[in-house]
Amino acid sequence: ILVSILAGTGVLRTAERGDVTYTKTEDTPDGKFEIPADSPDQFAIERPTDVDAYYNMVVRYQNGGPMFNPWGSASDIQKFHYFPVFYFIFLPLSFLGYLGFKISWLAISVLATIAGSYLLLRTESEEHDLNPSRQQLLGMSVLSAGFQPMVTNFKVGQMTPVIYACLAGFWWAYRTNRITLAGAVLVVSTVIKPYFLTPFVLLWKRSQWRGVVGFIAAFIGLNGLVIL
Repeated sequence: ILVSILAGTGVLRTAERGDVTYTKTEDTPDGKFEIPADSPDQFAIERPTDVDAYYNMVVRYQNGGPMFNPWGSASDIQKFHYFPVFYFIFLPLSFLGYLGFKISWLAISVLATIAGSYLLLRTESEEHDLNPSRQQLLGMSVLSAGFQPMVTNFKVGQMTPVIYACLAGFWWAYRTNRITLAGAVLVVSTVIKPYFLTPFVLLWKRSQWRGVVGFIAAFIGLNGLVIL
């Protein structure tokens, strides 16, 4: 509980005066990317952290730029920050402003961690004929948000909590023989980090078509959305 509180106050450092700077330009190998003078948008620069990249992705795209950052350097945000479809997730959060964006993303990350832990605990409890109460499962799931490696992800706003929840959803669907759903859920974690395609081998082992079809259909759907 204490670690969770400290993590929360760490993420909300942006409430301190002078902690965040804003700019209407972004350096690129082709010159400076300039936000129009009449646009209310500005890039946010803090450390920078992952959450800055997500917020700036929305600002950049709304002002004529690409959905992802094709530039970057060792001293700046990473060159590529995840699949462009996540623009649609971050867009509503950007309406709250930069600080609201960070607070809401923190809330989503914590809830994703709790949900992922709950799914894993419930799935394995049923698999091994254990009978913990719902309150016990929920209590352990809430406490898992204070696990130090996940707290580190909260502090910089990484996607790891969402990946964790997706993999937990995949495992629940796999264990309960919802193979097509398992394939579709696995797509989300895969487009965030391609190496999370690894569990795909389980789908092929269990079913040579349902899981594969679910994965391919969801993957094509996400790419189609980005293209449109």
